[in-house]
Amino acid sequence: MTVDLFLLEDRSLLFRNACVTFADAMSGVKSLNTFFKRKQLRRINNLLEHLDNRVKEVNDHDEQRYLERIIRTANRIQFGYFIPFTAVAMTCFLPAIFSKQRRLIYSAWFPVDWKNSDTLYYIVIVYQLIGVWINICQNMLSDSYPGLYLWILKGHFHALNIRVSKIGYDLRKTGEDYYQELLKCIGDHKEILEYCRVFEETFSGVLFVQIFVTEVTLCITAAYIPYVDGMAEMIYTLVYFVCMATEICLPCYCGNEIVYENAQFSNALYSCNWIDQDRKFKNALLFTMQRTQRPTIIYAGGIVMISLSTLLTVFKSTYSLFTIVKQTR
Repeated sequence: MTVDLFLLEDRSLLFRNACVTFADAMSGVKSLNTFFKRKQLRRINNLLEHLDNRVKEVNDHDEQRYLERIIRTANRIQFGYFIPFTAVAMTCFLPAIFSKQRRLIYSAWFPVDWKNSDTLYYIVIVYQLIGVWINICQNMLSDSYPGLYLWILKGHFHALNIRVSKIGYDLRKTGEDYYQELLKCIGDHKEILEYCRVFEETFSGVLFVQIFVTEVTLCITAAYIPYVDGMAEMIYTLVYFVCMATEICLPCYCGNEIVYENAQFSNALYSCNWIDQDRKFKNALLFTMQRTQRPTIIYAGGIVMISLSTLLTVFKSTYSLFTIVKQTR
């Protein structure tokens, strides 16, 4: 497809090929990022294991119930990713099937004369179909797990806020016990901040490129819609557009939730029973509250904030870019 991208003269074929080529190239970038960032991914998994062990150690019903709900939602999110990607896989061959002329699933160059040979044509179609399905599966996994890492972190951040807000209310414990609980919670907060740092180190670059590629791909796909020939191709193009739009939704939403949960951490500290504690406890509490005033923001490429405002900006920019392309027709 990449070779054919430079050989096409028809604008409609160029748009159709470009939107898929960019997505395929981005899929390779994400796979390479996963390979080269294995050390950081193992570090994230170790931090997650530590946070899970802390939940088991505290053994609080509210925390465990909330994290169980987070895990159930994570499974639904994974299934939610499965639906649009599967829809693309099941509709990508429709334009080729219902086309009046012999055509490929995606415009591409092959060193064989598939136009005048039924055998070669079906071999090429099957080859493209297998390649597309493998690429879709790879894309689904590569797109979902960064967002799910942030979703699970949001759950642990909220569980920590529950844990902190309950310090000082168990009359069976002493002041020293409360102080040690507070220190452990401060340590948990440091682990969460380390998790955010390692996550940003791992996915910052690839999320920055993903935001740019998503914007360009959505624009090209939207620009191709007026050139669509037939209902089958229209269905596939719309499904593909929705699929590409979902790629950055989860990370942006979860990035917003991380900022919110970090802001709630200060409120949780204030909600604990600090009034009845000694000076040592109050000094540690005050010092921690001062250090948590800075918002925890995850950046893509060190400059773009991963948040819902960024997602909205991408959609606005896509529409603006689409308008410019449409005017040049």
